Formats: sequence, C-alpha cells, structure tokens
Amino acid sequence: MKPINNHSFFRSLCGLSCISRLSVEEQCTRDYHRIWDDWAREGTTTENRIQAVRLLKICLDTREPVLNLSLLKLRSLPPLPLHIRELNISNNELISLPENSPLLTELHVNGNNLNILPTLPSQLIKLNISFNRNLSCLPSLPPYLQSLSARFNSLETLPELPSTLTILRIEGNRLTVLPELPHRLQELFVSGNRLQELPEFPQRLKYLKVGENQLRRLSRLPQELLALDVSNNLLTSLPENIITLPICTNV
Repeated sequence: MKPINNHSFFRSLCGLSCISRLSVEEQCTRDYHRIWDDWAREGTTTENRIQAVRLLKICLDTREPVLNLSLLKLRSLPPLPLHIRELNISNNELISLPENSPLLTELHVNGNNLNILPTLPSQLIKLNISFNRNLSCLPSLPPYLQSLSARFNSLETLPELPSTLTILRIEGNRLTVLPELPHRLQELFVSGNRLQELPEFPQRLKYLKVGENQLRRLSRLPQELLALDVSNNLLTSLPENIITLPICTNV
C-alpha cells in the first residue's frame, strides 16, 4: 500500500470548522482504526501487522508519546499518530519511510533495508539509522540534532553537521572526507572508513576513534580527550601533545 501522508490525512479529518473538537477527535480515531485495520489485512504472512496495529491503537487511545514497532518484520508503515515524540521502528524490513510526525524528537530506524530517507522532522534531537546497508546519502540534518548514529551503512558523504551535535557515530561506511566538525562535539567514532585526513578537532572532544582508515597524520589533540583509537592507519607519528593527555590510547 502506498504510504499515506500524515499531514494531509490529519487535515482532511480534523480541519473542519462545522463540528466540535470532540467530534473531530472521535472521527480521527475511527478513521485511524479503519485505515490500520485495512493495512493489517493487506500484510504478508511474515509481517506481524496485527501486533503493530494493536500497539498503534494503544498509542493513539492513551496519547502515549513513545511508539515501539521494532522487530515486527514490517515492510511498510501506515499513517502514524501525530502526537508521538519517540518512534522506534528498528529491525524491520522497511525500504522507505513515510513522512514522519513533525513532533518527533527521537527516531530509531536502524536495522532495515532503507536506501533513502525523507525530510527529517525539524525538532529531531536523536537519530539512529545504523545498519541500513543500501543507504548511501543523508538528507539535510535537523538544526537541533544532538546525536547521530549512522554506523555500517554505505555513506559516501555527509551533509553539513548541525552546531548542536555532540555525538557522531559513523563507523563502517565509505567516507573519504568529513565536513567541518561542530564545536560542541564530544564523541567522534569514524573507524572503518576511507579517510585520509580529518578536519580540526573541536576542543570539547572526549572520545576519538579513527581506526582502520588511511590517515597519515593527526592534528593537535583536544586537551579534554579521554580515549583515542588510531589503530590500523598509515600514521608515522602522533601529535606531540599526546604525552600531556590523560587518555587511554590504542595505536
């Protein structure tokens, strides 16, 4: 079934001025239930859509802000409740995603078969898209994103990183270069790529893992660094200030 746009769906049901708010909410609930039941009947025998619909109805009826549809072997998604803040759809068989709720602050889609991502919600703070082997690029990242995990995909480039980012995990991709690193970044994990050089390190950086790349040199290390892994590179020397840092080192 072709994914349904949540926003147009909601507007078509709830943008009516001639009925009361309660009536609109009741109508929205009935229509959500009907669409979900139809979606469940159209599923393959391997998908656990019945369980997914049960969880969707509970989420809608209780206004629960967290929705977990992981490990259900889903190949597509129906319209999702607009109020959800945290969505976990990891470890399914999704190839693409419908437009997400604009209120989402946390999204976990790791362990699927995604090859493209839609425009991401602007309020998103945490995003996990790891283990989507066909994913080669990312859309623009939300301006308030703090944590990005995109491990073991097929990423060849990264978009501009938001200034709010503190955690970046992008191990096991095909990256040859990184964009400028945000000054708030504290954790950088980029092992298992094709990097030959790195941008200047932010001074707040505490964890740096860059093993299994093609690095020939490192720039000066941040004074707050606590852990460093530079194993399996082409380095012939390390920055002089490494001896002044109280770090655990793997070279």
